[in-house]
Amino acid sequence: MILHLAAVLAFALIGLSLGILGAGGAILTIPVCVYLLRMDAVDAISSSLFVVCTTSLAGLTRYLRQGLVDRRAVLYFGLPSVVSVWLFRRYALPAIPDAVGQVGDVVIDRSGALLVAFSLLVIFAGYKMIRKSPPPDFVRNGLPPKISFLLHGLLVGAITGLFGAGGGFLIVPTLVLLLEMDFKTAVGSSLCIISLNTAVGMLSHIELLHSVPWSDLLGFTAVALGFSLAGSHLAPRLPAQKLQPAFGCLLIAVAAFILYEQLASH
Repeated sequence: MILHLAAVLAFALIGLSLGILGAGGAILTIPVCVYLLRMDAVDAISSSLFVVCTTSLAGLTRYLRQGLVDRRAVLYFGLPSVVSVWLFRRYALPAIPDAVGQVGDVVIDRSGALLVAFSLLVIFAGYKMIRKSPPPDFVRNGLPPKISFLLHGLLVGAITGLFGAGGGFLIVPTLVLLLEMDFKTAVGSSLCIISLNTAVGMLSHIELLHSVPWSDLLGFTAVALGFSLAGSHLAPRLPAQKLQPAFGCLLIAVAAFILYEQLASH
């Protein structure tokens, strides 16, 4: 009962973050699925793709009505990232062996390796939110914008394909820097790109969805959907950029918990 209540609160936070910030909330979905809903890492990634896709679509509707989605950004980001999601989801993820390696007498399995790698990604995302740091060097080094979008889209697609995270923490600052886009339009465009990527991620390996505990997941997804809609309505009245550092601290705390759990279990 306590775990289910905690999961409800967590999915509410996931929805709010996506609706207000266009980023961050999706990256909480995997630890919630693993530690509160007791899924293994592969099922948690599949569940995350579903939750993030439906929740992003819900938050996106208001931004579309207000004209806060930039079609250029969706095109330049969407095409390379969709291809990257499909390749990583279809080929890279299944290629990871059940036993990744061994340290002394400890065997590192696929689930543990994915969670450790994911926790490092979460730390990076949290750091970027706290520092509000700019995108990677290849975005700022004078490359033509279309080439920068191509490289960045491939990176975001890899993150979505491997970990089920939307990559909004990379998308939003890049749109603001390269296209000089205002923050709210960047959030709306990010939600559109995330929706496309996660939908492709689900469809590219749809058989992995069969083992997802849908009876639990659908109810929690409904909570995230409702709060995503609420977040998109609140966004115009909230200082979203000022909320990012606090959410970044939460992400780093979650990552530290994941690392601790993985080390303690071995």
